[in-house]
Amino acid sequence: MKTQLTRKILGSCILFSGIHSLVFAAETEKTVQFSSLKVSSAQKQTPEQKALSKPGAYSAIGEINNLSSVEQALRSTPGTYTQMDASQPGVGVNIRGLSGFGRVNMMIDGVTQTMYSTSPSQYAHGGQPYNQFNSMIDPNFIVQIDISRGQQDGENSINALAGSANFKTIGIDDVLFSNHRWGIRSKAARGTNGLGYNGMVAIAGKQPIFNHDGYIGAMFAISGHNIESSYKNGAGFNSHEFATTKDFNQKPHSELAKISFKPNDSHEIELSGRFYNNKFNRRTIESQDYYAKYRYTR
Repeated sequence: MKTQLTRKILGSCILFSGIHSLVFAAETEKTVQFSSLKVSSAQKQTPEQKALSKPGAYSAIGEINNLSSVEQALRSTPGTYTQMDASQPGVGVNIRGLSGFGRVNMMIDGVTQTMYSTSPSQYAHGGQPYNQFNSMIDPNFIVQIDISRGQQDGENSINALAGSANFKTIGIDDVLFSNHRWGIRSKAARGTNGLGYNGMVAIAGKQPIFNHDGYIGAMFAISGHNIESSYKNGAGFNSHEFATTKDFNQKPHSELAKISFKPNDSHEIELSGRFYNNKFNRRTIESQDYYAKYRYTR
């Protein structure tokens, strides 16, 4: 009797354990394990987005692709203003109510611009002649403007009480697409009521060296403008009747050349020359900038 009871108990245990094994096996077959998945974004950040990651009062302006002027782009930035004077051919940046040498450090590719100009007195209409510190820059060469408000930007804040504005010009990588060795980039615009027309052509090339660990590249760009001084206001009056003359017409032309040598990821040498020529308001204006930069990264 006891033997039969023991057999029944053992048989029940074996039966239940077999069912449990079948259920576990069925559940195991339904389980699928995936390898780890990494999700990342390859979208290139704009200069405006990069400025948000910096501590302090920073702003950035990307390339201007419409008919807006440099002054209009600067005025759209918080705490930044310009002196829009038809009798001056340059760009004068005002930060938090201050401008000029010792207050705002205006730079082109990191080279400080300290030009001071005064307009003839006959256009002041009984007042003092207009004058300002400004920089001679071709808008077609600008790809980015970095603005720092306050003394917080290292070497850019030297001799700058209110802040700095750095105009970055077109470079080799702005002309070439990725994995391409040469390219051409052009830009043209035309408008009425004082806008005139302008155009720019840039050509660049890059040659890999040292088993593609580095490269040597060069770029040359030329730009020209024909800027009319006259415009009509909202009432339909021509500006020659109250503010401007034909002497305010401008035909500036500029050249920009850059050479870059990068043997590896740690070292890079860049040479640049920029030439600006203009005849404006009975004045001949020539501006030349040269720089040599060396970068070392680890």
